[in-house]
Amino acid sequence: MTLRQSHGLNLSQLNKIGSLQNIRLPFISLETRTNLTHQGEIATEMKLKLYKTIPGFDTDESLLFTYPSRVTDLYVPDLEKVIVPVEHYPECKLGINVYTGSTEIRKPLGFKGKLNRAFEKVANKIEHIDAGEEFIFDARFDTDNNVSHLILNLIAPSILARNEISEALDKPISLNVVLRKNTSNISVKAFKLMGFEVIQTEGSVQGNIIKLDKRKDQTCYGTIPEVFNVDFDGYTRDTPEKVFIPRQGTRSIENNAEIQSFLETRGFKTFYFEELTLEEEWSIARNAKVVVAANGAAWAHFAFNNLGYKNPGIPGSGVKMIDLVSPNFNIKYSQRIAKVINGRRAAVRGQLTPKALKELDFKQRSYSPHLSPMSDPYKIHLKSLEEALAYLGER
Repeated sequence: MTLRQSHGLNLSQLNKIGSLQNIRLPFISLETRTNLTHQGEIATEMKLKLYKTIPGFDTDESLLFTYPSRVTDLYVPDLEKVIVPVEHYPECKLGINVYTGSTEIRKPLGFKGKLNRAFEKVANKIEHIDAGEEFIFDARFDTDNNVSHLILNLIAPSILARNEISEALDKPISLNVVLRKNTSNISVKAFKLMGFEVIQTEGSVQGNIIKLDKRKDQTCYGTIPEVFNVDFDGYTRDTPEKVFIPRQGTRSIENNAEIQSFLETRGFKTFYFEELTLEEEWSIARNAKVVVAANGAAWAHFAFNNLGYKNPGIPGSGVKMIDLVSPNFNIKYSQRIAKVINGRRAAVRGQLTPKALKELDFKQRSYSPHLSPMSDPYKIHLKSLEEALAYLGER
């Protein structure tokens, strides 16, 4: 026995919602089917399609300050100021699909993972969790060990989906995020700080499944002002305005003590994010006004920075960001974050080495951040850093 339920939605909600399969009406908000099970219980099936417009943006042109070299002047080694060009990210529409069903079983990785999965199937030990009518977002499609992926690729779309579905249904929803069974503690904590329930399993989960259409780069960056301009449990306002964030392990700064001393005489406070709690990291990132940080995942935390939203009519009025980049591994994603949070960004590149040039520009090979020379320490010159600070008005 099947009963159809109609749901009255306003025009703004209807305009966000696409048509259902097999129905030709241009705007159908929501379809639910209420079924009687064999046990006489009522079960509701849902099918919902939303479209979210993700704002486009152009990054700001900025400068990268190189390590002084005789390539610039044979007799007096000098730095160069390299223009980092504008990157264009067009507006796009993101489809958010909700349907009653089940997630897939997580695909095993590597030979050992596949072997363990084969034994699980034989022993019938693969979990199948029934979450009833709870909303389920499967976040096992990307790594949660890298905090940048965690914040931008997993948490951002989870918040976006929760917000859009709540608005469409005209009531707040609770969203359960599915993570792998042996996920990191920081991943579980991050989702819980943002108000999500977490299910850890390698198996499937039954419920109202949320799936996003294939996303583009601007999806995670363009949504930052909307999803991360919020307070969170454990937030503290009492953190320094000027911070220096070095790295431990791979791609660390070779002359870190020299850089730290130089910055601390200018009022900077040093923090190793590897040694802090998530609440401390996010609070520092949210409140900072000037940041010097080693290039890497730490920049993702600055999605929480809200300084630039206080004067949105003044371009670049937010946090000032100086990215200390390895000559062996440079990714410009801090430039995208700086733009969407209305900040300003400069970069300081470490000293190029013969090995780095040979491997990066004169060999055809795959480039992994975990292999040398990409993972090697690098040296930053004080003159280059001083020039970058002056460029952002921090003399």
